[in-house]
Amino acid sequence: MHFLRDVTAQSTREGWREYLKDNATVPWGELQESAEAYLSKIPDIKEGQVFTHDFYNDRVVLALENKVLAEISGKEFSRTCLSTWIGKKPSTEKLKAGLLGFSD
Repeated sequence: MHFLRDVTAQSTREGWREYLKDNATVPWGELQESAEAYLSKIPDIKEGQVFTHDFYNDRVVLALENKVLAEISGKEFSRTCLSTWIGKKPSTEKLKAGLLGFSD
């Protein structure tokens, strides 16, 4: 994600927590430990910086400006994190459609 403005870690974490809960592939209690580990690694992000997620079957790798911040293990956490974009309650339907190749 390429950030178009400065965003605090707290603001980013609150948003991600909501999207993770909304798209949980298993009961939240089963994801909470991984989710909190993930959220704790999200820093303040400045305008122009790039925050990436690399998804694997059993983990998610987070990086800011190509510097790895964390590797969060867990198949269901990885599925849930990916679901925040393409799951039942994505951040926006337009983004979901675009990522899945359905946009105009």
